[in-house]
Order: sequence, then structure tokens, then C-alpha cells
Amino acid sequence: VSYRISSGDPHNLFSVHPKSGLISIVKPLDHESQPYVLLVLQSYTDTSPIYSTTQVNITIADVNDNAPVFPKKSDSITVSQNTRPGTVLFIAHAHDYDSDANGRVQYHLKTSTNGTFVIDSNLGTVSLIQSLEMGHELKYDLQIIAKDEGGPPLSSTLALSVNIDQTAAEESLAFETLVYQVEIGESYRKDSRVIQVRAHQTRGVHTSNSGLTYSLQSETGFPLAPFRIHPKTGWLYLSR
Repeated sequence: VSYRISSGDPHNLFSVHPKSGLISIVKPLDHESQPYVLLVLQSYTDTSPIYSTTQVNITIADVNDNAPVFPKKSDSITVSQNTRPGTVLFIAHAHDYDSDANGRVQYHLKTSTNGTFVIDSNLGTVSLIQSLEMGHELKYDLQIIAKDEGGPPLSSTLALSVNIDQTAAEESLAFETLVYQVEIGESYRKDSRVIQVRAHQTRGVHTSNSGLTYSLQSETGFPLAPFRIHPKTGWLYLSR
């Protein structure tokens, strides 16, 4: 009796010994590109045209061979000095191509900011937690670490520069958060509500927000986004 692989291995990752039937790996395996293989083996004799087949299911286990990856190695933002504590300033996001714990990413700040900023370890949101008005810093240089939960863990770093704008007017407007994030499904239709944004006066005696209006501004070089915003309520809707 002899053995051969009849199908299921287009990249020739495996071989089978024609006499013993022992299956061997002949090329490097990668869980991310092919998590499983279904081999079809044939057994046959040289003296008879009759053969039989069987299936061999091979699951390729993931190993932690990919570090989290940021879209770029550095970024910068500008923040008004009168930004309220609790405001989300930035969302860090790193993608890890591994699976399960090897692909789960946690975030933390490497640099000390004297309690000025904090990062959510799961979401990657960087928030202001104390007022900037009492300080004299014009710039903060943060290092955001993204580390996966593999063994051993792998990590990467994003350098974030936070520039402080001290020229804000005594009475100005600010959104409740500088970054909004929402996920929408394919089932959303035209005129579906997506998210509500809110702005408020940061200073001044007259704190009524009844006169605020909202509008969307298109970015040069980018296609027009399929959204519209209600000028009074700040609700964002799908426009098509």
C-alpha cells in the first residue's frame, strides 16, 4: 500500500511518506494566512486501480509572532489651555494580526505627565484629568505603549506631542470631547441616527448654549462623507 496527498494542499506545505503514511511539514506555517488545512489522502496499490481516501484536518495554532502596529510612529495634537478635565483628547489604536490573547492589545503611558493625562488601557483613549491653566508647559511629549497579551508579550510605541494653545479667548466654545468614536452596521439606512455631539461655552457669564449651531466641514482631498448634522441638536445622521 502506498500513500499520497490528492488535494487540499495547494501551497505544498505538507508531504506524506509514500510507504509509512507519515505526514511531515515541508514549508513554514503561518496561522494568520492559513489557520487550518484539510488534506485529502489516497491509499492505493501498484497492482490494482482501486484506492481509498480519507480526510486529515490540521489546525495551525497561533504563536505570538506579530507586535501591535500603530498606523504611524508619531502624531501631534493641539489642545486649548481652557480644555476641561475629563475631555478625551486622542484615541490611540494599534492593530495586532495575531489571534486571541496574542492579538489583544493593552495601552499605557510610558512617560510621566504628573497626573495631567491618563490613558484607558482597553480603549486607548487619552484624556485630560487636570486643568492646564495652572501650568506653564507649552508642550507635552507622551509615549504611548501598545502591548499584546502573548507570552512573551510584544509591544510598539507611538510618540504623541500635545501642544498647548494659550491664546484662547476668555469666552470660547468647546466640544465635550475632542474625539468621538462610533461603530455603525450595514443595516443602517438613510436618516438613521448615528451619534450626538455637544459643545458648550468654556467661560463667560452667559452660559446658555441655545444659540449654538452645528455644521460639517469637508476635508480637502477626501470624498464627501455620507452624513449630515442637525444644526440645533448636534445629532449626526446618515444622508444616503
